[in-house]
Amino acid sequence: MKSYKHYLKTNGGVTILFDDGSTTTIVSANPQYDEVVAALEAHQYSEIPGIVDKAHLVETQTMGKFKLEDGCIVFEGSPMPRALSNVVMQFVDAGENTTPLIRFWRNLRKNPDVVAQEGLYSFISHNHMTITEDGYFIGYKGVKEDFTDGHTGTIDNSVGKTPRMKREDVDADPNQTCSRGLHVASYDYAVNTYGGAHIIECKVNPAHVVAVPNDYNSQKIRVYFYKVLRECMRESENKELVDGHKITTKSESISATGEGRINVPATFLSDMSCNAGDSLYAVARTRKTASIVLTTVKPTDAYFVRKYTVAKNGRMRISADVLNKCGIGDNDEYKIRVRKNIVQIVRA
Repeated sequence: MKSYKHYLKTNGGVTILFDDGSTTTIVSANPQYDEVVAALEAHQYSEIPGIVDKAHLVETQTMGKFKLEDGCIVFEGSPMPRALSNVVMQFVDAGENTTPLIRFWRNLRKNPDVVAQEGLYSFISHNHMTITEDGYFIGYKGVKEDFTDGHTGTIDNSVGKTPRMKREDVDADPNQTCSRGLHVASYDYAVNTYGGAHIIECKVNPAHVVAVPNDYNSQKIRVYFYKVLRECMRESENKELVDGHKITTKSESISATGEGRINVPATFLSDMSCNAGDSLYAVARTRKTASIVLTTVKPTDAYFVRKYTVAKNGRMRISADVLNKCGIGDNDEYKIRVRKNIVQIVRA
């Protein structure tokens, strides 16, 4: 086993350097942090490798629920798809709640199609879709004025409806890009390709996914059952439905500071009901229009997340690394807007 060589402690955690040149960082929120610090302060350096060993960490931090084999999480005897496994390990490292991901995996394992199992989480991650607390996920559709589907005009997609087909009637071949089945897509696809008079939000059980087609830039899937949760407004309409009423968003232009950071005005955070000391998560979006989304709930599907704390003056500052991650330059002009419970920052 590799041996401890040196360590660097910061406010955010501790980084261990080993004799083979490798490093491991344990953040302060990690349940193993106190154990590592105690061993360092007691000069029990021989204990360090066992404490921070990845497989040991995963098993200990999850009280034996997860095991790490060949770099992949194994849960209840079944290896997770690689994309999902990587996200679970990130959550474990940060000491975050993995319950939604566990429930998602339990639902996904009930899917009898192994190809659909392998492709679904990559599809969800690629499209930044939300995984719900009960392990389902959120997708979107464009429908006609009377809320029927655009293809047959016979399937009612009104809020609360649960369209259903027999699984065997849905085409399971991922190489057949447009075929039989109930279609659910990313938000972008629903708005820009589906069209339609209404955009609806659908809740889908991973077990009910039949095919993840190889085309459509991985933005559309076929399922045999879903539930319609609500109607969504297009972003171009600059409105959102709240308890059945339309509200207009607030927006203004801002510029980066000399250090390449963005100051988020207190009025925008106040509109999200955020106060000093509250936590916010910055998510870097890179598809089509590069943007940063601030939300009070840590997404389980985000491409890049940085946690911030609202300052005493009610403001917060987004660091340059988040801007760079989504391809926004330090000297760009920005448009910032708030919509119900999120703040979005885009290049002007």
